[in-house]
Amino acid sequence: MSDRWAVVLAIATFAAALAAVDGHVGRVPLLAPAGVVVLAWLLYRAGWFRPELLVLAAALAAVGLAHRSLDGLAAPLATGPLTAEVTLVGDPVPDGHGGTSADVRLHGRRLSARARGAAAATLDDRLAGERVTLVANVRPPGTSERRAPYRHLVGRLEVDAVVGWRTGDPVSRLANGLRRTLAAGAASLPARQRSLLAGITLGDDRAQPPDMTDAFRAAGLSHLLAVSGQNVAFALVIAAPLLSRLRFGPRLAMTLAVLAGFALLTRAEPSVLRATAMASVAAVGTALGRPASTLRALALGVAAVVLVDPLLVTSLGFQLSVAGAAGIVVGAAPLAGLLPGPRWLAAPLSVTLAAQAAVAPLLVAVFGPVPVAAIPANLLAVPAAGPIMVWGLTAGLVAGVSGGTVAAAIHLPTRLLLGWVDGVARSAAAWPLGALGARELLVLGALAVSIAVLRARARRLDAVLAPLPPSFAPSRRRRWQLLLGGAGPAATLAVMAVMPAPGGPSGASAQPLGVGATLWQAGGDAVVALDGRARDDVILSGLRTRRIDALDVAVVRTDSRAAAGVAATLLRRWPDLAVLVPRSSALATPGASGVMTPAAGTVIQGGGLRVSVQRSAGDHLDVAVEQVPREVSG
Repeated sequence: MSDRWAVVLAIATFAAALAAVDGHVGRVPLLAPAGVVVLAWLLYRAGWFRPELLVLAAALAAVGLAHRSLDGLAAPLATGPLTAEVTLVGDPVPDGHGGTSADVRLHGRRLSARARGAAAATLDDRLAGERVTLVANVRPPGTSERRAPYRHLVGRLEVDAVVGWRTGDPVSRLANGLRRTLAAGAASLPARQRSLLAGITLGDDRAQPPDMTDAFRAAGLSHLLAVSGQNVAFALVIAAPLLSRLRFGPRLAMTLAVLAGFALLTRAEPSVLRATAMASVAAVGTALGRPASTLRALALGVAAVVLVDPLLVTSLGFQLSVAGAAGIVVGAAPLAGLLPGPRWLAAPLSVTLAAQAAVAPLLVAVFGPVPVAAIPANLLAVPAAGPIMVWGLTAGLVAGVSGGTVAAAIHLPTRLLLGWVDGVARSAAAWPLGALGARELLVLGALAVSIAVLRARARRLDAVLAPLPPSFAPSRRRRWQLLLGGAGPAATLAVMAVMPAPGGPSGASAQPLGVGATLWQAGGDAVVALDGRARDDVILSGLRTRRIDALDVAVVRTDSRAAAGVAATLLRRWPDLAVLVPRSSALATPGASGVMTPAAGTVIQGGGLRVSVQRSAGDHLDVAVEQVPREVSG
């Protein structure tokens, strides 16, 4: 099978599974693809190899397996109270409001377990693969469970108490031991850097503060907080000294074991499954004496993963991973040839541009406009992510075993590199470079097609110039390279110049910003009022979607600790923010920077918005917000 047919196979398999999950394709008996495979084998034995039959068989198999998985999710579930031992499928995740959730396996089926209070505190210490005895109520699946079929959730558990636990199988005990050792070695790092290290090395984002997550998203660096193909490659680099000493057969077995172990260590996230499948295809092809190209390895790896679990096609992480890898494989080399400048700059820039261009349509559809800052931010941050990954997994284990002063000394380079990456993300999030929405992407897509046409004409020009003296043709080719290489940045600047300025519609009308939060904005000025129901991640995401780069004033309406926590997150993101709180709020401490407890009648000016305190009780604030002319606000 050629590279082209391998790509067709992957696309057909992915599309067939997605169509089946969305209900656009009916059921297919699983014997149908088997019959097609038998027919393909008979034709192959007769000397007539037809790759179309293999593509058809894979598509039919994807449809049949997808419906089989959906049938498993729709099977009846016994609801009601129970006391049972469950196995944690994933690591428990705090919800930010005193609760904890985790996917668990009960009698061979997966459910989402949710705990609060003491049960949440007990569950929070456990890791995937461990067994926990719960007193809980089984409920039908809710909206969040139905929205993510790739998690295979058939219901939810409302946990009342955790009455016991025990370790899991030997493989999960080994993986959890390594994770706990790495965490112990990083104990000397600040909490923010510990969470960033866990994200870069293991894809563990559970402890990352919302302002960090939003800053990385605003800078286009979210992929650094999730394990991807780059991490898999570095895992093989770490194992290379051992693998190179083995003979060919044992080396293949050990390579596959390293890939499987790393997938288990990082909890087999969808992006990790794609990357490990791709690496496995390349390793097996080399062992069989039929090395596959990068494009074929990607295509066959994607097809294999989809056939193993067709519901993965609904995972945004899997879709982004496939799109990003395809963009790099297909577009990085041609872009590197077009870009002017030294190769040490053109090579990483071409990879960044190819990956960002491939994932941009998905990001725009799900999260809104993508930041232009992603391109320079990736060039600055990604080179540091590799050393963090390698050093964190190797020296980090030594630090975990040693502890104390030795661990702190070992992680000095880690501290410096993490500070650099975090600083790039926070700085890039504030760069006034704008963002690209659907309209801008269409313009850039048209530009890419134009450049491809010009490049084809440039090749024909080279053929015409071939008979001319050698001193003439290279100069003409160089001018074409400069023209085509500079067209992309020039067009990007032109698109940015015609983009609307950040900010929403004029006026100071109140807009909901999720539950428990209200936004007033006038141009680029913004005021937000919140209570205990507000979520910091929703507020940060909403501000970014509206292209508001900074807040002027935050009003905490109640003395709720949850509201104080959200305001603290906003203060970390914008240190110059003015925060108005009731006198009984946890933030109302003497000397707190930017925090005020205003009396009734107080007026605060935030750019073009005026905040008037109407009522100031011990536990409550009421305000009115109005727009004022800029010359008055000044």
